[in-house]
Amino acid sequence: MRRDDGRCVGAATRTCNGSNDVNLAEATGLREVLRFVESNQLSNIIIELDAQSIVATSYARIFPRSNWGRILRNCSRVLDSLDNVSVS
Repeated sequence: MRRDDGRCVGAATRTCNGSNDVNLAEATGLREVLRFVESNQLSNIIIELDAQSIVATSYARIFPRSNWGRILRNCSRVLDSLDNVSVS
C-alpha cells in the first residue's frame, strides 16, 4: 500500500486457503488489505492490484454470482465507508 503521494504505508503477507481462481485470490487479497486499513485507521491510500478484472468490476459495481463476486461486493461496501481509499 502507498499513500497518494507515493510514500509506502506498508506491506503484508497472509496465508489463505489455496485456490486456482485468480479472481478469488485477488478479491481475498483486497479484503485483507481493507481489514488492515480499517484496523489501522488509514486514509489517503491507493491499493494497487494485479487483476484488472477485479478493479473494473469494483468500479462497475456489477458483481458476479461467485465466491470472488461476493467478496468483492463486501469490499466495495467497505471502500464506500473509508476516506480517500481507492483501488487501481
